[in-house]
Amino acid sequence: VRHLLTVKGQSFTPATMAFALKQAAAQTVAAKATGRRAVVVRATKYDDELIQTANKIASKGRGILAMDESNATCGKRLESIGLENTEDNRRAYRELLVTTPG
Repeated sequence: VRHLLTVKGQSFTPATMAFALKQAAAQTVAAKATGRRAVVVRATKYDDELIQTANKIASKGRGILAMDESNATCGKRLESIGLENTEDNRRAYRELLVTTPG
């Protein structure tokens, strides 16, 4: 099973994500009973949809690509191959990343 998400060293697959959400909701109820503060996580109504979406994202040939590097970081990559850091070159570089087969 491919990992979908890693948070603070904890890897989540579709099944473990649903479990973690349910567990977080239970901890919230327990925290309220003891007077502690807690983050409220509610997904009960959407559990099946969440698992279905997570399974699609984690299926073969699919995934999440984070392309949030700054213009300066992208510029360093362009500079390393002798290209100027311009909007057109950054766009071409990013399009190349997402359109290259394989």
